[in-house]
Amino acid sequence: MSDEAFAFMDIRRMDLGMAPAIVGRVSYTGDLGYEIWMKPEYQRYLYDLIMEAGAEFAIKPFGLRALNALRVEKSFGSWSREYRPLYGPFEAGLGRFCCPEEGCGFHW
Repeated sequence: MSDEAFAFMDIRRMDLGMAPAIVGRVSYTGDLGYEIWMKPEYQRYLYDLIMEAGAEFAIKPFGLRALNALRVEKSFGSWSREYRPLYGPFEAGLGRFCCPEEGCGFHW
């Protein structure tokens, strides 16, 4: 799980405990973070597993409003708020992900 082995924006299939999952190294707040996708039947198991593993660090759940406040503080946009079909990628601050030159596979 080091930066070298699992870089920002990497996505991997892995087993978390006994649950198969897809884990993405992303962050909605700018901090080190992951998104975990799993079948619904594993949700309670993984929640308990994560809370148990994080107990020594005083891990606590937090709400979507807190997450939203953190992303705004970092100037991270979100779909349907800052990012909408009304805006192009450069207007939305996503130009670093686009290649405006011909021949690079995507032309804006």
